[in-house]
Amino acid sequence: MVMPAIPPLPPIDASLGAGIGGPAAIGAAPPVPADLAQKFQDLMQHGTAESASGDGHSGIRTAADALQREQTEFDELHNSMADLVQRSATMSPGEVAAANMDMVNKVTMMSFKMQTGTALAQGSNKSLQTLLKNE
Repeated sequence: MVMPAIPPLPPIDASLGAGIGGPAAIGAAPPVPADLAQKFQDLMQHGTAESASGDGHSGIRTAADALQREQTEFDELHNSMADLVQRSATMSPGEVAAANMDMVNKVTMMSFKMQTGTALAQGSNKSLQTLLKNE
């Protein structure tokens, strides 16, 4: 049995013309609303955006609150570990194993949250650096 030959592809110009909007639409950016363009220009000139309340410190406060929550969780985890070490002498082997699995789960989740936060912060930093470099 012989397979039929695959027909040749049409020229690239003909393929591009069949797309939505034709060849002129490829690579063309949509129009930017004037108010958005002005806001971008203002941000580039003044450096920071004001919060909805107008005090300009909302982002800093939010970051500080998030860091405080993470520190509180880290302290609670550390205290739980110290408590487990003290209680383990009076626990049965099964209780120690169960408490150990719970502690490993908590440490794993804390590590995941820290790594995710770090990755998000680095990604945002790289995006901002690219934006400023392109400015």
